[in-house]
Amino acid sequence: MIEELMDTIEEYIENHSIAEHDMSAYIEDYVLNHYDEIKAENPKIARHMNDYFLDICDQTEPGLTGTNFDEDLEREYQILRQMISQTDSN
Repeated sequence: MIEELMDTIEEYIENHSIAEHDMSAYIEDYVLNHYDEIKAENPKIARHMNDYFLDICDQTEPGLTGTNFDEDLEREYQILRQMISQTDSN
């Protein structure tokens, strides 16, 4: 579950293949709908996704302009990659 979402985010960061709002909605739905499975894989990463990704996604709500979605998403993506690599090395 975690790698599937991370791969989708990486694709977005590299190619911006879908609209910002659509990506935001996808991430939000994915984390909320798969939270239990993500938590079963890694509770710390699940908590981080819930705490940070959902706040980042709030930036793209209709009517809001001038977001930092792309920068914030990439920053949190890198943090999570680091968390995953630390988990894999233990």
